[in-house]
Amino acid sequence: MPALSALSIRTALSRDPILARIIAEVGPLPRKTPASASADFAAACRIIVGQQLSAKAASTIWTRVIALAPAWEPAAVAELTEQQLCACGLSRNKASFIRGLASGVTAGTLDFFAIRRMDDVQASTALSALNGFGPWSIEMFLMFSLDRPDLFSRGDAGLRRAICLLYSVAKDEYEHHVEGITAPWRPYRSHACRYLWAWLDQQ
Repeated sequence: MPALSALSIRTALSRDPILARIIAEVGPLPRKTPASASADFAAACRIIVGQQLSAKAASTIWTRVIALAPAWEPAAVAELTEQQLCACGLSRNKASFIRGLASGVTAGTLDFFAIRRMDDVQASTALSALNGFGPWSIEMFLMFSLDRPDLFSRGDAGLRRAICLLYSVAKDEYEHHVEGITAPWRPYRSHACRYLWAWLDQQ
């Protein structure tokens, strides 16, 4: 199936009148730079850093973390100590998860090139075997690193907030309504998520 243009995707998503209004308010999304398997290790580490943090806090900590090994090569990261990583603001668990990723790539037991060739289900299964990678992390990796077009992160706090605000859904009713609201966005739910996050950034 050939890739659709950004305009075609906006047109498809605009069948939802509420999302159509958000798309009009946000305007065209910034063009994404295609990711590569060589960048996937850093992306996975960045996702771990961002777990349960605001975007601003995660960015600050990530800047400190990558200063420890500017090229952020797995072999160099594997040599970092837990104490060094924690001094940047990471929890012990996150420091351990990042060192585990680095060791896996270095040892050849973690192959991001292979994961790129998998479909969404296979890639999700492979990523779920990584320490520190739960559903949210897997969704972020598929969406942003692998550029998969049809992901929705129902556990993401920002998306939950946006849907409750825009679709007049009570917080305790979110799980009952989210599937029905997002189903019409298929097969471009990842793009819809980006519009919702961009809308939240403008609030």
